Amino acid sequence: MPAADLPTPNLSGLRARLTAGVAHVQRYSRFRAFVWIVVLPMLLVAAYLWGYSSDRYVSESRIAVRQAEGAQGAGAGLGLLGLSGMRSMEDMHFLEQHIYSIDMLETIDAKLGLRDLWMASPDLISRLKPDASREEFLDYYRSRVHVAADNSTGIITLQTEAFDPNAARQINQAILSASDRFINELSNRVAREQVAFIETELDNARQRVEATRAKVLNYQNENKVLDPARQAEMKARLAAELETRLSELQAELNSSLSYLQPKAPPILALKARIGALTKQVAKEKAELSGEGRQRLNQVAADYQALSLNAEFATDLYRTTLSSLERARVDATMKLKSLALIVRPHLPEEPERPRRLYLMITWLLGLLTAFGLITLIKATIDDHRE
Repeated sequence: MPAADLPTPNLSGLRARLTAGVAHVQRYSRFRAFVWIVVLPMLLVAAYLWGYSSDRYVSESRIAVRQAEGAQGAGAGLGLLGLSGMRSMEDMHFLEQHIYSIDMLETIDAKLGLRDLWMASPDLISRLKPDASREEFLDYYRSRVHVAADNSTGIITLQTEAFDPNAARQINQAILSASDRFINELSNRVAREQVAFIETELDNARQRVEATRAKVLNYQNENKVLDPARQAEMKARLAAELETRLSELQAELNSSLSYLQPKAPPILALKARIGALTKQVAKEKAELSGEGRQRLNQVAADYQALSLNAEFATDLYRTTLSSLERARVDATMKLKSLALIVRPHLPEEPERPRRLYLMITWLLGLLTAFGLITLIKATIDDHRE
């Protein structure tokens, strides 16, 4: 047959069939990827959640740190500065951290046997491993005990999980009991530290009282005076009386000179008496306010300063002694405790695992992963072409 009579191949149809085949392969590839990435994992998750996972019961309680009435008066001044609320928030956060601590875990485990309670499930994924280390045990404990502190109200919500409803409530009750002891010990420890500090200050105050009293006694012995202030007052009164008497004698002398001679015996006697009184007045004034540190007014001033120091030291000692007694009372009483707002209840229905929520979360995560993988593969194919 001549070459001119050969049929011309339909290239456009062939290209269309090839394009359709490639699209079919790509759709099949995406479908297979969707099955492996989304469908099969979702079936496994559903099989685990509805066929194998163990129900977990949640017991909830609500508490608040309460201050004893006897300690509220001591903190009234702090409340004016806004420090009382800060201390309450500190106590709340201290308690929250203590509940999550290894100390709390060991206390509850020794009391209830947490390992046995949390291993009592056929669910190998959600139960505690029999050979769990201390750190793994603590991580598992923190995943089964949840604490939420509300700073605005000061209320702490405590949730505990277990595979048995009674076990969930027992764990909650044990944590509350241990938390109450922790708060009480924390506040009493601060009170005991205050007692030790005040006792030291009391010893210092006692030594100060003894030192100031010794100074007063030494000053009295050195100056040979019991009460310089009273003695100065007596001296001033005596000097005033002598001056009054001197003025009277001076007036009598002036009156006598009007009708007697200056050399007359009565005049000479009056002058002698006036001279003696003048010397006596000068002597009394010199002792009262003369020069030098031995004058009586200076002695009285120094003695008053020493007496004031002694009185201040005595008052400080009384105040410190009163504070010590009050601190000792605070150290022996229950300053702070837990106010149980909502008691731990016995759950009737399991709250976890939240199967529908987990299914939706897994589905969204797998769809996101499938979309990313598809996008990456398409980008790589484009670069190859």
